[in-house]
Amino acid sequence: GYLLEGQFRSLFANRAEPGTTKYQPDQNPNAQPSKILVISDGDFLRNDVDAKSQRPLRLGYDRLSSTEFANRELILNATDYLLDETGLIAVRGKQITLRPLDKVQLAEKRQAWQALNLGAPLVLLALFGAARAWSRKRRYARF
Repeated sequence: GYLLEGQFRSLFANRAEPGTTKYQPDQNPNAQPSKILVISDGDFLRNDVDAKSQRPLRLGYDRLSSTEFANRELILNATDYLLDETGLIAVRGKQITLRPLDKVQLAEKRQAWQALNLGAPLVLLALFGAARAWSRKRRYARF
């Protein structure tokens, strides 16, 4: 495939409109900068179908070699680039690494975390209530 960038003149510039014989010069002779993606193979968008289940296979999956090519990523990245969404390409390329929690440490500290999660909101609520009561007592004691 090729990615073309630049200013392209319209094929229909300086032609008569359909249904008329009146010649009209191009209304906008200055072409805007644009991008064109040309891919010469139409099969890169085609999904194969599993003969047994009659369900489509993943885009870019080759049954014979059991290999999955990056057709989906090519389409998504090309669309984002042509729409000037360059930030999405960088985000999509990031790999997420899973960091599982240590099960031994979880078992050891489970009760402490449960007590904290149960007790901390109650303590904060009690402190907020006491502060509000003290504030109201102080405010209305003057009258």
